[in-house]
Amino acid sequence: MEKRDVHKGGIDSENNNTKKLSNLFTSLSPNHICIRITAIFLLFGYLWVLLYNTILTSIEPNITSLSFISIINGMVFVTLCGVLIYSMIYISIKKINKSESNITKKYYELQKTHKKITESRDFYAEILSKMLNAYALHKIILDSDGNPYDYEYIDVNPAFEAFTGIKAEDLIRKRYTEVIPKTQSEKINWVKIYGNVAMKGESLSFKEYTASFDRWVLVNTYCPRIGYFITVFSDITDLKKKERELEIKNEEISSLYEQILASEEEIRQQYDELYDTKEVLKTQYDELEIYQQKIKHNAYHDLLTGLPNRLHLYEKVSQIKSVQKMAMLFIDSDNFKLINDTMGHSFGDQLIVKIGTRLTSTLNSSHSVHRLGGDEFIICYGEFDQVEEVTEYANKIINSFQQPFEIGESIYHTTVSIGISLYPEHGQNPDELLQSADIALYEAKRSGKNKYILFRESMRNQIVERMDIEKHLRDALDKNEFILHYQPQLDIYSNKITGFEALIRWNSAKLGFTPPLKFISIAEETQMILPIGKWVIKEACRFIKELHKKGNNDIIIAVNISIIQILDESFVHSVLSALDENDLAAELLELEITESILMESYNEVIKKLCLLKDAGVRIALDDFGKGYSSLSRLKQLPLNTLKIDKSFIDCIPSDLPGDNLAGQIIELGRKLGLTILAEGVEEERQMDYLISHGCQKAQGYLISKPLPNDEAIQFFNEYKDKAYK
Repeated sequence: MEKRDVHKGGIDSENNNTKKLSNLFTSLSPNHICIRITAIFLLFGYLWVLLYNTILTSIEPNITSLSFISIINGMVFVTLCGVLIYSMIYISIKKINKSESNITKKYYELQKTHKKITESRDFYAEILSKMLNAYALHKIILDSDGNPYDYEYIDVNPAFEAFTGIKAEDLIRKRYTEVIPKTQSEKINWVKIYGNVAMKGESLSFKEYTASFDRWVLVNTYCPRIGYFITVFSDITDLKKKERELEIKNEEISSLYEQILASEEEIRQQYDELYDTKEVLKTQYDELEIYQQKIKHNAYHDLLTGLPNRLHLYEKVSQIKSVQKMAMLFIDSDNFKLINDTMGHSFGDQLIVKIGTRLTSTLNSSHSVHRLGGDEFIICYGEFDQVEEVTEYANKIINSFQQPFEIGESIYHTTVSIGISLYPEHGQNPDELLQSADIALYEAKRSGKNKYILFRESMRNQIVERMDIEKHLRDALDKNEFILHYQPQLDIYSNKITGFEALIRWNSAKLGFTPPLKFISIAEETQMILPIGKWVIKEACRFIKELHKKGNNDIIIAVNISIIQILDESFVHSVLSALDENDLAAELLELEITESILMESYNEVIKKLCLLKDAGVRIALDDFGKGYSSLSRLKQLPLNTLKIDKSFIDCIPSDLPGDNLAGQIIELGRKLGLTILAEGVEEERQMDYLISHGCQKAQGYLISKPLPNDEAIQFFNEYKDKAYK
């Protein structure tokens, strides 16, 4: 909901300061100063000329002496004039300097006043937007005789929109008689009542029925400024109905009392009914008190989780930082959006509640957890001596999420990333601390998720770079700035190139060559990976079809796939369409997924991979060994190929225990009936090791680096029938 302007008395104070400055500038008019100096100078000159000859003649009649005295007189006159002008200018400049100092001082005072007014206005606008009672600010409209005949809506809150069923944009600057239906059927003259309030500055509180909305309302109205009035009202229709029911019952009792001579038992029964009525009223009063307490609670707490909200956080931070050091932990789920999109918002809400409960379980008396919105939570950490205490606590939170969440009959895993900021090093107020923690959170997400990052000032530059990449990434596809490079895959035993892996490259017109590690994660976060991914699959299919046309019909193409692509509803269709467009058999396309994909929406991923596998598409598990796949899950996957991560190949050969795990991975993959492909092969001894352990395929710089389209085709043609050396 947008914040609305709130009129306050600070505006009058600002106007008074402006008037004082205006008067100050008027008193320093350059024309006024010049006229004063000139007038004094002329007066002095005229007096000197008029009195000089008279005085001189009376003192010395001799002509020779007069000439000499005239010279002396001129020098004296010039000297006196210089002294006089210097004195007047000096005094004027001092006044100007003093006035300039006053102007500067008042300017800063105005700045401070304006800042306070802005903060106060935003604060009260936030309060109005969250009020449960209907609020509206109006301006009264008078006829030519000065009598009120209509009024205009200046501002309304969301509760007023809900009550009237009319949106704010259809009310603001509109008149009551224009926008409110059935105004002619009203028995009460609302305009007259509100006119008295607006013109006389009165305040009223009354109950009345409005025919326009067929409801009873409790109205509180007062005048913030002559010509304006504010209304705050509550719907009391249900209470009025109950009152009427009670009145009817009371009338029935009175009628019976007058018609018959009631016995003592009948009178007692009537008394009991009256007593019950009293109890009903008391119950209603108690319910009203509970409702008021609930309103106050809701203002400071999240409705879904019951945790303190942003408003509570701001007050909490103000209380803590005034007496001690404090840390702010910004916590965000790593895969909530995917779960929410695939399982539905109701499921997502249940998960948020459970996340809040788990975070609460980690708290002690000096901590507090707050929900900002979505899957974002803040923990305020107070009473610590060393930063290590905060980081250890962050690790405790991350470790607590190793336990899965049980929602209904489903078991779901999720991890969290945490950004940490410290008071006062990283911010002096809640907004600055939140911003610093948010930047650190982004860095934690960018560097692999499921970790915490302590804010550093250098991270601000990384955010600027990230925004620059995102801006230019949006139109990179339209500008044809993406190209694919192809890295050959060698069948070790036949010594033939049997496939290529398609790897995307981006040569931006503005940023130059940008590595995939910098832009792929941004493309995933912004959903731009969807059109980019479709383009990669189509372009890779086109490349391999070009090789097939030259008689190389058994060459396959491998393409890396993001979790965002897999969860897209049109993913399976877009893959099969790309194959049809290029008249390419499904078994010649291999889609590479990573172990991390299996941690997010496992059932949905398996479902789509099985559909593609049934259609003939090959599935490869990339970077095997870096993730957390269990053997039971590995056997459930519809895999064709297992790719050993480069980190295991780099250890070949080694005498250290546990370093040569590549051989064990090869043995495991062969027992599962999978084709084993080693990535990052760069040395002859690594290739010898792979051959001795029965690895079927390899790719890496020992064979060839990734090559552009034409160079890849040339390399393939030259490599044909060569023996590996």
